[in-house]
Amino acid sequence: MKIPFFLRYDFFHKAKWIRAGVCTTNFKNQLGLLHINKEQFIPIEADQIIPQLNSQDYLVTLNEKKGLYDKNGREILACQYENINTQVDIYLLKESGAYFLKLRHEKAIPIRADYAYLTKIKDQVYINAKRGGIFGLLNLKNEEVLSFDHQSISFDKKGYVFAQKNVEQDDQLQL
Repeated sequence: MKIPFFLRYDFFHKAKWIRAGVCTTNFKNQLGLLHINKEQFIPIEADQIIPQLNSQDYLVTLNEKKGLYDKNGREILACQYENINTQVDIYLLKESGAYFLKLRHEKAIPIRADYAYLTKIKDQVYINAKRGGIFGLLNLKNEEVLSFDHQSISFDKKGYVFAQKNVEQDDQLQL
């Protein structure tokens, strides 16, 4: 939808997030994306729209379910997930209490975990997962990089992974 000149101020006044020439805004009680340079509003059925920090995508919440849209308003993932964790074109999805790993153009595969999130270590993305109260680290092929026998796993900016098996013992691994 092309924005008439007299409404432009209203759009910018209501804008919540602005990034790379696109902002989220509300127009006539409809949330959507506003392309500032194109002066174009793309409505999206949503309760909330938030830009992702590590991609050009937008996390969309509708009826407490999450989905993902690109900057042109095209649906990447339908609003059916409890949670979505992203790293550029890599998605960790939570649906009905289960976790799934999905690369942008591939089918989602199940991740056996009670809790999981994506983490980036030296330009590589891993899955930090918890099973039965213990932690492990998986690669994007769903293979164990660090076995599931650690009480905690933490990371630093230099690429070190700190994995604690018990209170007295720390293992340090550089990836």
